[in-house]
Amino acid sequence: MPPRIRKFYTFIKYTLVSLGCTGVDFLLFTLLSNALPYYASYLAARVVSGTLNYQIVRRRLFMKEGSVLRGAWYFALAAGSAAVGSALTQVIAQAGVNPVFAKAGVDTTLFFVNYLVQRYWIFR
Repeated sequence: MPPRIRKFYTFIKYTLVSLGCTGVDFLLFTLLSNALPYYASYLAARVVSGTLNYQIVRRRLFMKEGSVLRGAWYFALAAGSAAVGSALTQVIAQAGVNPVFAKAGVDTTLFFVNYLVQRYWIFR
C-alpha cells in the first residue's frame, strides 16, 4: 500500500477507535452518574475509556509493544489534553459561546493534536 494511502487508512482507523472509546466513555459516565458524584463518574469513565483506547491504538493501529515509557507518555498526553480541554472549554464558554459547542470545537481540535502526537511521538 502506498505511504499516503497507509497514513490516511491509519487516520480512519484512529478515528473509528476514538469514536468507539468515546461511546464507552459516555455510556460508563451515564451509568455511573446514577450512583456516584459527577466528578467520580467522569474520572472513572475516562480511565476505562483511555485505557481501552491506549491498548487498541498501541496494539492494532501502530503495532507497538508496550513499555512503561510509552504508557507514561500516553498518560501525560491524556492528562494534558484533559486539562487543556477543560480550561479552553471554560474560557470559550465564559466568552459567550454555548458550552456544548465550545466543548465540541475544543475536543475536535484536541482529537487532531492527539493523533499527531501519538503517531509521531508516542508510537513512532
